[in-house]
Amino acid sequence: MALWRLSPSAVARLRDVPQVATNPGSPIPAPLVSGAGIIEVVSAGPNVVVLAGGDQHWALSRGPVGRATSSAVAGGWLYVIAEPAVGPGGLWRCPVKDLG
Repeated sequence: MALWRLSPSAVARLRDVPQVATNPGSPIPAPLVSGAGIIEVVSAGPNVVVLAGGDQHWALSRGPVGRATSSAVAGGWLYVIAEPAVGPGGLWRCPVKDLG
């Protein structure tokens, strides 16, 4: 998976993003912006993985069990809706400050 920064005049791949193999066929929610940072939620294996970073440093954090279907940042929290292979989906949250 790669992340790109788009502007009206240029396209640039973000460097040093940790390598994460995504689950085939799983949706990848749109990247989120929190302050100067970028957050990407990825379905990888049985769990969701959260990438948080920017131009200098990236951190990888383990998220909830399941496949991420959507995500949002509000009030300093990251929210993820995840659907496990068996059972109902759930809403997971984590303070953005703890992601990296």
